[in-house]
Amino acid sequence: MNSNLKLLPATLLVAVLALAGCGGGSGDGDMMPDPMPTPTPEEQCQEAGNIWDDGECKTAEDLRQEGVDQEAEEAANKAAAAAARALHAVLGTATGVPAVETDTTNFTAATTDKSSQMITLEGAMLSTLGLTASTTTGLTDYYQLATGTFGQAESDAFGGIEQMEHDGNAPDGDRNDYVTTGMYRGIAGTFRCTADTCTSQDGHPTGTEAEWLFKPNDPMARVKGNEIQWGWWLTEDADDAITAVNRFRHDATASADLTASASLGSLGSGDASYEGEATGQYAVTGDSGAFTATASLTATFGNAEIPLSGSIHSFMGADGESRNWMIELKEIADAATSGVGDYTGGTTVWDGYEMSSGWNADMYNGTATEAPDVILGDFRAQNHGGRMAGVFGAEKE
Repeated sequence: MNSNLKLLPATLLVAVLALAGCGGGSGDGDMMPDPMPTPTPEEQCQEAGNIWDDGECKTAEDLRQEGVDQEAEEAANKAAAAAARALHAVLGTATGVPAVETDTTNFTAATTDKSSQMITLEGAMLSTLGLTASTTTGLTDYYQLATGTFGQAESDAFGGIEQMEHDGNAPDGDRNDYVTTGMYRGIAGTFRCTADTCTSQDGHPTGTEAEWLFKPNDPMARVKGNEIQWGWWLTEDADDAITAVNRFRHDATASADLTASASLGSLGSGDASYEGEATGQYAVTGDSGAFTATASLTATFGNAEIPLSGSIHSFMGADGESRNWMIELKEIADAATSGVGDYTGGTTVWDGYEMSSGWNADMYNGTATEAPDVILGDFRAQNHGGRMAGVFGAEKE
C-alpha cells in the first residue's frame, strides 16, 4: 500500500478506497453509462402531437386538406366523365355534327366556345398588280403605292400618335426625297417619298399615295394574300349543354385566294406533300374537349384521277398535353376523272376501327401546269371508346 495513505485519517481512507472501487479513478476499468437512443422519425412525429401516415409526418390540418383535395378530385373526375359521355353522344349523331359550312358567317356570330386556325397564302408579285411604275430616271424599279393602301405600308421610322415630318435624306437623285426601309403588303423593301413635305403617323405614311414609292428587295417577292380559315364552334342549349359541334372551312367562293383546281390530270408524274394544322372536338372515356393536331397528306399526280391520303397526328388535348393518337386518312381518288382535286367519302381509321365516309377534302389553286398549293378538309373518326370531329388546312411543302 502506498505509504502516503497511512497518514490519512481512517474515515478519509475509507472514502478514497470506496471511490477507487467504484471506478472513480482512471484506467482501463473505467465504465460510462450507455447514451440515450435517438428517437425515430415516427417517434419524433408522435411526440410532436402529429400523425405518422404512409411514411410522412402530418398534422391534423394536413389530413383534413388531403380529404378536401381528394373529394374535389373525385368530383372533377365525375364531372369530366359526365362531360365526356355527353359529348361522345353528340359526336355520334348527324345532328350533333352538322355538314361542314364553307364561310365564317355563323362562326363569327357564335357566342359560345369556338376556335379557328388559318394560313396566309402568297399573293401576286407587285409587277402583276397593275401598280404604276415610276418613270423618274434612276427610280424605274420603284412603284407608286396604290390608292387606299397606306395601311399596308409600315416602317419603324414612321410617326406614332403624333404626325411626324421627315427631312430629305436620299443618297441619290433628288436629295430632298425621304428614304427609309419597311414593309409594303408584306414585302420588304425601300420607301421613297417625293413630296415637298413627307409625313407619317400611326406607323404608316400620310399624304398622297402617288408621291410615295416602293422598291421591293426581291422583285419576285409576292404580296401577302388573304387569310384562309377553318375551325369549329359549339351550339349549346339553355342549360349550357352542348348540342352540336359545328365546323367550317373556306372554299373558292369565300376567299379570293382560293380557286377551284382544274386539269390536274395533265400534271407530270410524282408525289406532292402537304402539311398544316387540324382542330376540332373529341370525347374519350373521362376526357373530352378541344384538340389541335397536325395534318399531313400526300397526293400522287400523273393520272386522270389523283390519289390522296394522309393522317392526323401529334394531338394536343383540352388540357394542353399530348395524346398518343393517330387518325389515318385512307387513300381516295378525286371524284372527277378530269382531276380537279375534289374528294368525298374517304375512310378514317383510329386504332384499327374504320369509319366510312369519314373525311373529305378539296384542292385549290391547281392547274395543268401548277400543283395545288393548299388542301382544306374535314374528318370524323371513332374507335371502341372515342369519337372526334375536326377540320384541317395544309399547304404544299
